[in-house]
Amino acid sequence: MSTPTLKTTLTSLNSALDTIVRDTQNVHPSMIDLIVHNEQVLDYVGSVIKRMYSVYKAGTNEPIVFDTLESESSDTCSGHVLSSRIDEVVTCGNLREKMTLLMTFKSKPADVFLWNLLNTNTAEIPPDVNQHTLTRHKNRMALLTGIRDIPVYRRIHSIDATSHLPYLMQDGPVLMSRSLAFSNPPLRSERPADERMALRLKVKNIKPPLSYREIEFIEKKTGNRLEDFVPWITGRMYWKINENHFYAKLADEFGHEVIAGPSSSTETALMLMELFNGFDVKLATLACVGWMCPCQHHSLFEIFLAALPYGLNYDTTQSTHTFLWSLIHESLHKTSHAGTIPTGRIPASMI
Repeated sequence: MSTPTLKTTLTSLNSALDTIVRDTQNVHPSMIDLIVHNEQVLDYVGSVIKRMYSVYKAGTNEPIVFDTLESESSDTCSGHVLSSRIDEVVTCGNLREKMTLLMTFKSKPADVFLWNLLNTNTAEIPPDVNQHTLTRHKNRMALLTGIRDIPVYRRIHSIDATSHLPYLMQDGPVLMSRSLAFSNPPLRSERPADERMALRLKVKNIKPPLSYREIEFIEKKTGNRLEDFVPWITGRMYWKINENHFYAKLADEFGHEVIAGPSSSTETALMLMELFNGFDVKLATLACVGWMCPCQHHSLFEIFLAALPYGLNYDTTQSTHTFLWSLIHESLHKTSHAGTIPTGRIPASMI
């Protein structure tokens, strides 16, 4: 299956503007194409992954055991590949593969290099790492535990236990949506298994198209040839939203969609990206949109909410589609294709 060029995508988008059916529940495929094939987004995510690996290797002699990650990965999760294909993903993988690889750091690899950094003297911190972010994380740990001595914390709570990253989340929509203050009754509950089948994703509708690496992984894990539907369990499939919850009412008030609640995956991805100098919240948010919206893990509103504590200038009263278009438009103006980009605000038919 060929990959559309930016020029053909823009041409398709321009010709479709006046005929698109108004649908607030989906992002138009042409807009998704402008994200998942966006060289600014792909290069940014790729650079973060490379720097994460570099810092990890410099801080520990322990290798990242991709065979272990592969054995623990499930065919029900999107974007996974065999461990033998990791290097390909770093250099030429699609956006979904790159973001999935980046997110493997939310488990033990992230803890290994993160806690090595937190315990490193300022003068020894690698130049790519943002010292202000590290200081904020140290202060966050002290606020939550009353412990400023990182080795003491690590001795009490082994890095082999659970991921520490959720403890470092900034105060914002993700934490608030999980808190007791807004969660009585809870925002979401597991959707009954018999309702999930109707929400499965068709292979032909996935953007970007599945790579041979993803297909290889799925077929090895399932033992079956991949045909009409991917085996992924999406956010929409897994969660059922309580319409009486604060965030559901907030979304409904302004015409937004709720699939699974404010996106903790977005929070984690941005938290990892922010560890490095040159953090770009707009490109990082676009990466999360291109990763999770086509797979129906989260809605635009849920992703934008999670990015607010990291500096995204989004207001809930805004149309999510209009705001998304502004992010896409700005990112493409940084490329050599600026002259072919549709100008002005996104047409009402795409909102």
